[in-house]
Amino acid sequence: MRQTLEALSLGKHVICEKPIAASLLEIDELIEAERQSGRRVMPIFQGRFGAGVQKVAFLRRQGITGRAFITTSETAWRRRADYYAVPWRGKWETEPGGPFVTLGIHTLDLILHVLGPVTSVFAFSDTRVNPIEIADCLSVALRMADGSLCSYALSTGSSQEKSRLRFCFEAFSAESNDSPYDYASEPWVLTPDTEEWNTRIQESLRGFTPQQEGFPGQFAAFHRALEAGVQPPVTLKDARAVTEAITAVFASIHSGMPAYLPIGADHPGYAAWQR
Repeated sequence: MRQTLEALSLGKHVICEKPIAASLLEIDELIEAERQSGRRVMPIFQGRFGAGVQKVAFLRRQGITGRAFITTSETAWRRRADYYAVPWRGKWETEPGGPFVTLGIHTLDLILHVLGPVTSVFAFSDTRVNPIEIADCLSVALRMADGSLCSYALSTGSSQEKSRLRFCFEAFSAESNDSPYDYASEPWVLTPDTEEWNTRIQESLRGFTPQQEGFPGQFAAFHRALEAGVQPPVTLKDARAVTEAITAVFASIHSGMPAYLPIGADHPGYAAWQR
């Protein structure tokens, strides 16, 4: 984190392979450093560039989804003892947040990317799969700012690895494939609620051209943004929204009560969500 702040102050471009912010405080420090330096920081959320997610997000921006009702998300992967033999994994000090933050964060980001911000969460967690310091099973209920509800589940104990996202909108339901790591890509199944909605969806999709996917897609979009002098395709504001939701999840786990957003500097978890 300190090296990144120093590099930004010197006006350098930096590529980081490891997380450099593990709290709202550190995200806000990065936002301020970016503002003062005039440089750009692009968090990596490559799932946004999957063709299936691109399509749903496009329809959402076009106002073709109607109201959102409920969203369900499953991240069911398998991580065994050899995975945690890597010294930094599974420890609060070196992997703050554990599987939720290092594995499940991308699904959470896609929910916020499509639906917008979270207003409250209630979360349960347990450490059931491996003897680590941090929970490896989570069940989270989220209320979104648009009034819709979301159910988020994560486990590293699924012998059959799957990931799945399902959005229930007024106009249609949208369900991803269940590939554990490529669920943001096609195929996605869109099921219109009525023929009228189907007509509107098909007309809107005539203006949709999927862009390059994954990491290449994100960096290609970043290059275009730099060339045009505009904001990158994923911003620190986006990363802050996800970090705020993570902070709220851990606040609910620690208190056994609902946690509410927005979260300010006076919140107990602002500087470290493991508190």
